[in-house]
Amino acid sequence: MRIGSDEWPATAAAKREDQPLNRRLLNLGMAVAAAGLPLAVTAQTVCPTFVASAGSQLIVNGGQTVFSLSVLTGVHMETNQGAIDITLLLDSAPSTSANFLRYVRAGRYDGSIFHRSVPLSVQTLIGVIQGGGFLAPTVAVTQYATEEEPLSAAQTPAPIAVFPPIALEHPQGNLRGTLSMARTADPNSATSQFFINTSDNNTDVPGERFSLDAVPGQPGREGYAVFGVVAPASLSAVDSIAFRPVMDISGILNDFLFGEVPLRRPFEAELTLPLLPANYVTIATATATATPVLDWQSGSGLTYRWRRNGVDLFDGGRFSGAGTHELTIDSSVIDDTGTYDCVVSGLPCGGGRGALRADGRAVRRRSGRGRGRNGRRRRAQQQRLYRVYQLLLCAR
Repeated sequence: MRIGSDEWPATAAAKREDQPLNRRLLNLGMAVAAAGLPLAVTAQTVCPTFVASAGSQLIVNGGQTVFSLSVLTGVHMETNQGAIDITLLLDSAPSTSANFLRYVRAGRYDGSIFHRSVPLSVQTLIGVIQGGGFLAPTVAVTQYATEEEPLSAAQTPAPIAVFPPIALEHPQGNLRGTLSMARTADPNSATSQFFINTSDNNTDVPGERFSLDAVPGQPGREGYAVFGVVAPASLSAVDSIAFRPVMDISGILNDFLFGEVPLRRPFEAELTLPLLPANYVTIATATATATPVLDWQSGSGLTYRWRRNGVDLFDGGRFSGAGTHELTIDSSVIDDTGTYDCVVSGLPCGGGRGALRADGRAVRRRSGRGRGRNGRRRRAQQQRLYRVYQLLLCAR
């Protein structure tokens, strides 16, 4: 049993991710630390002060530039079956989350389709809907394709341009409502395709279910990387897709890849033409959702001070939000070019709740109060707070 994309040859070369500065997110928190934007920590004798630096930025004329000290924590998808909100598992699957966000930020899921739907049954043993592999066609199909008379490119789903494959991580927890990466038989081959588990697919039950989680010591059972969770309010949209009629349109398109496609049309004993672009289940847009550091680390009393070339910025004129987690430059001009950073202070220290040492690491409590449920919660808060140290500056 495989949830894969080995049926789909990599026919499209990856496109360069060229976007204007004001449309580009230079940072994905810890996920793209390799981007090279360092987060420097200035040690204080009393409490740590963080200086998040975006480095030198060339500001283009016109439009709006936004620098945001925030964490990309999820994705919002608008589909023609309803909205799907996704929370990314940044701690468990950071690399996979970053890969997914890379496609989202590049706009490569916009206009794509859910090209596969597998309802749970004793024949299938799993329940999933799969997308992220193809863009929706734009022209209706009115006759079957043949070798002599193939369909035009506009009549068939086009492969999404992909980035290099990623290594497998966190291949466990394939429960209903979670997102996982599709791949070939090679565990380290995932690119753009993902699937949403529409049933609990984490346990082997002979004759009933097949686990998509890793099974240690069994070749071919390396599992599928779980990297996100669908919000409870969005499961109705997921179910709406899963409940659509599943049609074999491989004969119409003369392409064996499309044998289990969910379609937005009445249940039919046999598919009839025309096959319209509106019949596909599509993702209109996929956008990243960000959470300010202040909210994400569950602290309070943080202060932000934005600077350009080491000089404090203040609200007024083109600048707004100079004392918040997000600085906005309206009607940007080339003179705004410079080195931007943000000084974050007010973090707790000295061994209190969520405290940090001067080097930015969370304080480890050794008292008995650090044990049990409250102790675990406190340590989790400290770890989240320490993630501030790992953040880079966002610019979009």
